[in-house]
Amino acid sequence: MGRQHFEEGTKQPPDRYLEERSQLRGDARQNAGGRFHRRHRKCMFVLAAARGTTAQSAGCRSPDEGKTPGFQHQQRRKKGHTTAEEGQGCYDTASGQRKSDSDYGHRRLRIKVPETLNIIKDRLLADTDLKNRTKLQVEDIMELLTFIVTTTYFSFRGNIYQQRFGTAMGSPVSPVLANLFMEWLEQQAMATAPVNCRPKLWKRYVDDIMEIIRQGTQHELTDHLNSIDPTGSIKFTHEEEDQGTLPFLDTLLVRREDGTVKLLVYRKKTHTDQYLDFNSHHPLHQKLGVIRTLMDRSKTVVTEETDRQQEVKHIKQALSLCGYPDWTFKRVQHQSNKPKPKKEKKKEEQKSKGMIIIPYVKGITETLERIFRKHAIATAVKPKTTLRNLLVHPKDRLEDSSKTDCVYKIPCKSCDKVYIGETGRTFNTRLEEHKKEAQNSKGSAYTRSQKKAAEQTENKSAVTDHIHRNNCVIDWEGARVIDREENRRTRWIKEAVWIRKSVPVMNRDEGGYKLSHVWDGILAAATPPTSAISSSKK
Repeated sequence: MGRQHFEEGTKQPPDRYLEERSQLRGDARQNAGGRFHRRHRKCMFVLAAARGTTAQSAGCRSPDEGKTPGFQHQQRRKKGHTTAEEGQGCYDTASGQRKSDSDYGHRRLRIKVPETLNIIKDRLLADTDLKNRTKLQVEDIMELLTFIVTTTYFSFRGNIYQQRFGTAMGSPVSPVLANLFMEWLEQQAMATAPVNCRPKLWKRYVDDIMEIIRQGTQHELTDHLNSIDPTGSIKFTHEEEDQGTLPFLDTLLVRREDGTVKLLVYRKKTHTDQYLDFNSHHPLHQKLGVIRTLMDRSKTVVTEETDRQQEVKHIKQALSLCGYPDWTFKRVQHQSNKPKPKKEKKKEEQKSKGMIIIPYVKGITETLERIFRKHAIATAVKPKTTLRNLLVHPKDRLEDSSKTDCVYKIPCKSCDKVYIGETGRTFNTRLEEHKKEAQNSKGSAYTRSQKKAAEQTENKSAVTDHIHRNNCVIDWEGARVIDREENRRTRWIKEAVWIRKSVPVMNRDEGGYKLSHVWDGILAAATPPTSAISSSKK
């Protein structure tokens, strides 16, 4: 058996990949990003359909799937069996500087974008069912896709750069393009492969490939695969079986003396058996999910019962060192043995009233989940604070003036009142609107009649009303962003929460969302109102 890997030929200088775009500033960058996100999803679905699979597909293929001539008869042979003249091998695909075999599976393929776009265009033109899935013409799809894959700007330490090689980092459309390119590449390779080194079996998962091939022809097939890519950016390397074993993904293929193959769970030599600690601040169902996942893998991957028992024993020993008590294994086993209920419930009973995501706080979240479950409301939990959020900050920190989708606070210099507001635009734009209205309106009320008239007049901004009715001075320099949220409705809820927590406020109402007063006790305990502190001092 053996393994093969993809790799890009030589390391390129940094300026090949990145190009500084210092002239792109402010609104130009924001508008480009907006167009980028609006067009992403439409192109992803069209491209996924062009592949005949979903955008999240792993890309497992065999020669039959590509309808490669001369290969269909080989798949009819008995699977899981190799002859004495055949060996198993594994290829890996990678881009960039060469690294050790164990690193390949974690690396991103840097494909050539122009060549990939040409391949996609040919696929779309040959797709007779395209008009039934979208009203967009091929030219429209290619224009949108070209914009997406070439808008690769990002900022670092105050400078704006453009990625010049490969698809956009972190873009959801990048793996779709990589799969399309790899499908084209392997179809070309299989159709033109020499007869003496054609694989009996060819299975690919993203950039890892497992094949069964005639012994002694691995190098010839590797040379052939490396001659297919016209750009020279993708290279194959291979790994051969060692003493009848070959790792592929998380499985270990073991060839018996009679040529049949059995499967085991594969762990690298550097694997530490460190899993989610049972004493960590996570909900119980996630910890039980660790056990369930490992047990399910042993059932689905391991082919022989004796090996499966050894795997279960290893799992229990490893998790016991992570603090998992015996009752957790028994509960998971009981849940697995429990028969699944028949789907005979009425549609009215199956309908959920929605889902909410709540932060996990031990002892509180579990109670809330039970309450919501009684009212047919599904819940999902997420960690409130993680080490990643505390320690990892890869992007440049934005100044408050440049932040969008935020909740903000404007304090008063003359009293302890604050104004709470929200905006989907930049904070600086909204703050300047408050300033402009306050400056353009009539002066403050000093006499009783003027003050009475000011109280009857309502300006566009509550900040302006506060200035005129109370002869106050606003602390514009102290205005700052206190929260951020992209979802508009959720941002309204956060605004209402901050208004309730920040009493006394200048706001005329409680915000765009009518928050129930049931939450007053919790909000008061979290942040004591300023008015309560002032009254106690008096």
